[in-house]
Amino acid sequence: MARYNTIAPITTISAATTLGAPGQGQFIEFTGTGGYTVQLPAATQFAGSNIVFYNSGTGTVTVSTSATTNTNISGPGTASSANLGIPTLTTLNLFSDGTTWIAIGEDGGPLSATTITASSTVTLNPASANVIIAPSGSGNVVINPTGSLASNTIDNMTIGFNTRGPGYFTTLSANGSGGVTLSGGGNVTAYNTANAALLVTGGVGISGNTYTNGTLTTNGTITASSGGIIVTTGGLTVSAGGASITGTTALSGAVTLGSATTTYVSFTGYVNTSIVPSTNNAINLGASGLGWANVYTNDLNLSNGIGDYTIVEGLEDLFLYNNKNGKVYKFLVEEVDPSTATPKSSSAS
Repeated sequence: MARYNTIAPITTISAATTLGAPGQGQFIEFTGTGGYTVQLPAATQFAGSNIVFYNSGTGTVTVSTSATTNTNISGPGTASSANLGIPTLTTLNLFSDGTTWIAIGEDGGPLSATTITASSTVTLNPASANVIIAPSGSGNVVINPTGSLASNTIDNMTIGFNTRGPGYFTTLSANGSGGVTLSGGGNVTAYNTANAALLVTGGVGISGNTYTNGTLTTNGTITASSGGIIVTTGGLTVSAGGASITGTTALSGAVTLGSATTTYVSFTGYVNTSIVPSTNNAINLGASGLGWANVYTNDLNLSNGIGDYTIVEGLEDLFLYNNKNGKVYKFLVEEVDPSTATPKSSSAS
């Protein structure tokens, strides 16, 4: 008995169409420019049939069951959807179980699906390949490793690539003990029309500049090894820990160092600028019960808006200059036994 080879029909499609009865093992090639939709026949009418699709054109072609009475397309990577996109240079194998079309294989190009679930490790091939996640509209990218923080980390990830894009973080947190390290010679920016604040609950190491026009708050330590912290408006609040800066810190807003009754400020360096109160005749140096031990000064200038005097020390005398009329006076003093005088402060030289 003679044998005849059965050749599966081959069909080429380049525009939107509706498929009729599929031939067993039918091969359909999509050509031309994608963006069109191909309607599948009802799977309930063709149990046991399979169709192989290949997109050799440009752009994604969508296969759909929306015009039939059978259920959605099922299978790996489809999440039971009525529509399944076939990107360029990708193959798709559909099989009818008499109820629905099942995607039993998709290969060759980028996967297009509503949900992708991996029960094991996803390996990039080659290892240097990039993973690009680019949601449109209001879509969010959520990366949430579970389990122990010590064993579940996110490494070798670039956010925004080399240029800053339109996306922003609402919260950037480091739950580990190492804090957040910001490096690369760039800037850390919390700067927009809403006066966004930069909140740091741990430590931050900064190798560039930190810009904010809101409030920079930390209860850890801010270490700027180079560059500086520039606050254009708002303020810098350090509630605990400290700020250790070897670069330049320029503040055009207010600087608040904790509570006036619980926080202490120590200056171990020298002040090389004038210290001037923001309001005339409104701010004190010291307070009742908390006075300065000694005030070291050269000439002492006294001016309350009525009088204007300068006290100058001589070798044996004190002189009083009236800066309004130009007159000069000498204090008349009486020498006494040092043992009968009130002693100087113990910290005075």
